[in-house]
Amino acid sequence: MQNVRNLIARFPFKTGITVGFLCFVIVRHEPTRLGLGFGKDSVKEAEFYPLSSFPMYSKFSSNPIYVYLTDVNDDPIACHKRLGVLASELKKKYDKELRIVAKREGTTSISKLAPRLKAEAGMVTLRWLRKERATEAIAEQNIGPILLHEVILRRDEGNEITKAITLVGEL
Repeated sequence: MQNVRNLIARFPFKTGITVGFLCFVIVRHEPTRLGLGFGKDSVKEAEFYPLSSFPMYSKFSSNPIYVYLTDVNDDPIACHKRLGVLASELKKKYDKELRIVAKREGTTSISKLAPRLKAEAGMVTLRWLRKERATEAIAEQNIGPILLHEVILRRDEGNEITKAITLVGEL
């Protein structure tokens, strides 16, 4: 019994409780602004797990894709700064829509979808951005048509990295 008491006395409870609490902290915008994700004003933007800069359960593709927005003059639109939307959130929405289209078409490879099917997913993503996620920012800044571009990165036999850029939506 004395050994159990000694063990408990040596365990740093404050440190254990603090680390346990920090495992569930949700970071909004800058790392200095912490929130617990409760209430209507606390929107979950990103989660950072202890000792890792990668999200949990992340998959690494051999042909990664990313998306970006431009205006009609092909000038990039800063997602977070101008629209209040994280670029990763836009990519996740686009990926989700691609998977819905791929499932409907009976394929598992979203990278091999026809351009018209990718454009369908791109339009759904842009409608979501305009009508649900960044409505006020787009209206306040009078941003005209927004174009969504998909970039696929590939490594060829010579170890050169190439980019395939496709316009997948305009709204």
